Amino acid sequence: MYFHCTINEGNEVIRYKITKDKGGVELKEFGNTHIKENNMLYIPQIEAYIDLKSIK
Repeated sequence: MYFHCTINEGNEVIRYKITKDKGGVELKEFGNTHIKENNMLYIPQIEAYIDLKSIK
């Protein structure tokens, strides 16, 4: 699975999609989430947290 999102400074809502392929064509899940404390991004569909420091 691959995680795709665009993080805009000043916008609290993050739109994301999870795909089966690296190119982002074969969609598996999508949705909106927020940045939680300590720069953690919560993805409710897969019940996981992503540390934004690790992907920037």
